[in-house]
Amino acid sequence: MPKWQCLECGYFIREANRPPDTCPGCSLRCSFTDVTCYRPDCGGPVNPDPMVMKNVASKGVVPPLRPSLPAKEKAPEEQVVYGEKARIATLFHGLSDEEIRKILSIGETMICEPGTVLFRESDDALRIYFIESGRVAVRVKEDGVEKTVYTASKDDVLGWSTVVLPYQRTATAVVVERAKVVAIDTTKFQNFCDQNPAMCYRVSQNISRAVIARLRLAKAQDIRRVYG
Repeated sequence: MPKWQCLECGYFIREANRPPDTCPGCSLRCSFTDVTCYRPDCGGPVNPDPMVMKNVASKGVVPPLRPSLPAKEKAPEEQVVYGEKARIATLFHGLSDEEIRKILSIGETMICEPGTVLFRESDDALRIYFIESGRVAVRVKEDGVEKTVYTASKDDVLGWSTVVLPYQRTATAVVVERAKVVAIDTTKFQNFCDQNPAMCYRVSQNISRAVIARLRLAKAQDIRRVYG
């Protein structure tokens, strides 16, 4: 189940399908980010985001939890592929179940066998993928060698860089266990947004918060130093 942490005060919610509209710690609205760990070598259920904790500490706030994962369990590639992963609860925060179903209804349901490549690094971003079952490995190249940086599963969202400039893939996604995937074409999504501006405005706000939070927190620090 997803874990959430407030970007402002560091308040940590261990397990919840969706974060609260208002943070119990600082009373701000929509200030949570998904800090669920997707790496199989994480070694523990609690995963406070070190970048969030650093931001909180810089404000002089004493956070309720401190990061505990050693550097070897966090890779700099995770920052690179952040634009390719999210969870349905993050992307659709603030939407009703009916609104979520309405968005997913414009997509194409696909059954993908192991080895199927959903997209490749540096390709134009043309689709968003919602994983309903199975497992999909997200990989990046480092020194010419392709490495799996995390494995997506049910309720993960891949490829939301489709709606974030420069509209190019930041990783490669390969099915490793037979998967049921809902793929939404960029053009269809844009047309849907033209017809449902209020709904898509909330989605765009969620995406903007995630992107801005990561850029703000990573701006002055090398990723290895942050996790070290």
